[in-house]
Formats: sequence, C-alpha cells, structure tokens
Amino acid sequence: MRLKNKNNKILLLFSGGLDSLLVAKLFQKNKLKVTGLVFTSPFFDSQKAEKWAKKINLPLKIIDISQEFIEILKKPKFGYGQGMNPCLDCKILMLKKAKEILKKENYHFLATGEVLGQRPFSQNYQNLRLIAKAAKVEKILLRPLSGKILQKERVKETPFKNIFLSLQGKSRKEQILLAKKLKIKNWPSPSGGCLLTQPEFSLKVKKLLSYLKKPEKEDFLLLKTGRHFFEKNLWIVVGRNQEENLILEKIKKPKGIIAKPKFKGPTIFFPHQKKVNLKIKKLTKKFLSRYSKKKKVEGEKIEFTINE
Repeated sequence: MRLKNKNNKILLLFSGGLDSLLVAKLFQKNKLKVTGLVFTSPFFDSQKAEKWAKKINLPLKIIDISQEFIEILKKPKFGYGQGMNPCLDCKILMLKKAKEILKKENYHFLATGEVLGQRPFSQNYQNLRLIAKAAKVEKILLRPLSGKILQKERVKETPFKNIFLSLQGKSRKEQILLAKKLKIKNWPSPSGGCLLTQPEFSLKVKKLLSYLKKPEKEDFLLLKTGRHFFEKNLWIVVGRNQEENLILEKIKKPKGIIAKPKFKGPTIFFPHQKKVNLKIKKLTKKFLSRYSKKKKVEGEKIEFTINE
C-alpha cells in the first residue's frame, strides 16, 4: 500500500513522548489526516498522551488493554526486559489492537515514533522487523523517524518524502533540533512511563504473580499504594501515610479484610481474605508494631472490617 495523498488516514501510536510527538507534527505539517492512539493498563496510563494531544490538536483514542496485557505478562513469548517488562510482546499486542481499529474504522496506515537503535533490545533492526512481522503489519506500518533506513522502498513510493528521516541511535540531539524546527515548546521527555521497568515495582509484580493464579487489573493497581508483603500465604498491604490509609480504607476491589487501629498508625489491608483469624490478628499486631510509633500494641483496640 502506498502513501499517495492527503486523504490517507493514519493511526499513530501516541505516548506523548518526544518521538511520537515529532511524528504527529510531521504528519500535521504535511496536512495528512492523523489520529493518535494510546493504550492503557495498570502499568502505563494516558495522562501524558492526553496532555500533548490537546496541545497540538491531535484527535486521540484511548484504549484499555489491561486484561490482554496481564495474560501476556504471565508468560511472554519473547521474554522480559531488565524488569518484568515484556517489551516485544507488548508492542506486538499494541500493533495488533491498532490493526483491528484500522480495519474497523477505515484507516490506511499505522505509524509509530520508534527510532532504530534508541533502545538496544526492542528497537534494534532485528526486533523491529520481528515486531512488525508478528503483528502482521509490515505493509501498513510507517516508522517515519528512521524511515529512510528502515523503509527505503516506502520512501520512494510517497510524495511526502520529508516525513521520512534517518534518525538512529540513543542520542536525541536530532530530535531536539527537529522539535525546535517544528516550533514545539517545552518538549516532553522520552515516554518511558512503564512501571514494569522500575526494579522495585517489578519485584512486587513478580511476587504477586507467584501469589495469585488469576490476578486482575485491580490487583496490579493496588501495588501502587503502600508497602507490600507476601508471607504465610497472605498478601499484606501497609499504608505509608494518612493519604494511603484512606485509600486502603475506601478500597472496593480487590475485596479483603481491613485492619484499622484506634491509635495513630497505618491501616493494613489483607486482599482476597474473607475471615479474620488468629494469623491475621498476629500479623496485624506485628506490622502495627513495626510501622507505628506505638511499639506495644497488645490490648490496643483494632477494628477489623471486610469490604463487600
């Protein structure tokens, strides 16, 4: 398929990072019809994409892929990155979902802001080809920032040759120069907003996957609040401050037991537990002693409730 004229509709994977922003502006400058597409899950959100889409008047579609992504997270075909981030599987999933929208809503092309060699694992030449092939989007995928290197034939076919560049490598000097040329002010940092690349959060995810056979979106969202412990076949969440205590006290999903001390101390949440037993009472006292100023909690009043 050729990029022939300004009537071509393009669906751009738009994170709100500098690279996808540059691609959007290049399309807009050439008066091509472009719509942004951002995917969300418990590990990456749409806030940055929404902010920048609004700034540049880019129509934006927001799609939640939580459940599909969680299934991939359990056992990614192409493995994990340095953390629990299944980058190749994630990009393949996003392109597959984008292709479904393309067909349903009559778009002509998909586009991304990927740059050859910017990320050693997911954006090397071999894996960029693998991603496109696995998602079955080779004929409709545009990667404009490295297009003159990756898609030489596509460049020859299009009248809009100035949307295809030859960027590669980790340096962002060329991107910054282009941002200035396109009159983008206060350009954003690289997207890199996936929590699964963070070592501490990745460890929590790994433990949760060992604890629950069928985790749901709310389980992973809970990992963002409090201290997390997995011991004696129990998952324990301890609030770190008053704000987190209130979040835990008002939580609806996942269901579980909430322990709230009558003295100044952390709220403790036991997800997926239905009955208050001796083990839960002992662990509550243990963590209250550890994380409150009152080190002797024997005889102190603790309110246990089960969220329905």
